[in-house]
Amino acid sequence: MNENYNAQNIPPQGNPICPHCGAPVRGGETFCGSCGGALRMTYAPARQPADTMTVFDYILSMFLYSIPVVGLILMLYWGFSSTVGINRKNFARAYLVLYVIQVIAVVLIAFFFGTIITSVFGTFR
Repeated sequence: MNENYNAQNIPPQGNPICPHCGAPVRGGETFCGSCGGALRMTYAPARQPADTMTVFDYILSMFLYSIPVVGLILMLYWGFSSTVGINRKNFARAYLVLYVIQVIAVVLIAFFFGTIITSVFGTFR
């Protein structure tokens, strides 16, 4: 074995080393200059493509979201679950934001028209 090899398999200079003999190797080499062993290249794992939703998936999601209780449950589940894809999650969150805005708008409009109607009918007594 080479004297540059230590127990952690890291040479003192911090250069890459041969996995077979422990000799330091230069970057880009495919074979060790000391023992001739093949140097294994390690690559980062391939990224998984983001799951894509088809047009049918979007239409089905919008249809399911229009069902009052079921839609709200699905929006919450798909929007905050770690088991669904990023596209479905983002679509559910966007729909949930629109849903909350619509509920607030309906409450404000009902309050506004409610006060107008009560003030109009209150004068006829």
